[in-house]
Amino acid sequence: MTTAFLCPEFGTIPDGFDRTLADCSPSFRAAFEELDGATEIDLEWCCFECSDEDRHKPSVGEPAVVALSYCGARVALEDGFTPAYVGGVSLGTFTALAIADAIDPVDALRLVRRRGELIEEHADSGTMMVVMSADVSSLRAQITEINGVSIGLVASEDVCAVSGDPDSIAEVCGGMDLEAIPVPGVEYGFHSPSLEPVVSRFATVVDDYEFADEFTYPVVSDIHGTIRTDADGLHEELTRSLVDPVRVDWLLETMIEAGVDSYVELPPQSRTSQVLAGYAPAASRHGPAELW
Repeated sequence: MTTAFLCPEFGTIPDGFDRTLADCSPSFRAAFEELDGATEIDLEWCCFECSDEDRHKPSVGEPAVVALSYCGARVALEDGFTPAYVGGVSLGTFTALAIADAIDPVDALRLVRRRGELIEEHADSGTMMVVMSADVSSLRAQITEINGVSIGLVASEDVCAVSGDPDSIAEVCGGMDLEAIPVPGVEYGFHSPSLEPVVSRFATVVDDYEFADEFTYPVVSDIHGTIRTDADGLHEELTRSLVDPVRVDWLLETMIEAGVDSYVELPPQSRTSQVLAGYAPAASRHGPAELW
């Protein structure tokens, strides 16, 4: 059996996440306290005590997702799951890199915290809308003629997320008679031109961090669908991922082609989990069930 760990995107941890779900696992609590004590970020508040409104802010929700997912991975590793590959969707890439020992998990938290702050400070407000039963190629051609909108995520040939200015998205979908469903808790146009003002600022932040020359586990890119084993070109990819589209389809296709037939989802029942069910319905799917 060939196993991969899948790490979720921003907004995946459900509102009202209850601390008792984490407290039931000594391994999870130990990993969490280790992170909380090593960083200036108040993870206890971000993950368990803040309001739902605060958790939707990238500066709060991004470190919360990374911390909870990383601690879940630590539990999975202790339970005997060893990943042949690790992959993340959007923000989940930072978690995947921490799991792969490409970056210290505390540094990963600091990095995404600053990423979130820069998004709040410099990005235009926007949204992401999931479009079902669309011809993604035709939709992309239509979007190129409208400023402020792009395809931010591709899940399959007929499912994608359109990102950017809400009014422009409504114009595109209305003109093509497509139904668009808002992504809950997302108040910015991730992976669209609306985050372009953040790119150069975040680039200087990423340059201050060091990544390992070799990774413990190969990391599958959600931008290119390639398998990464070192940090060559990683700084640019992490920076451009703010505006480049996420290719969940390429991520999963690469894992399937590499022989992955077992997935540890961190957490289960995420939006990525729903896409995975379509790509690999026969694959074994696991998660630290006592935590999620």
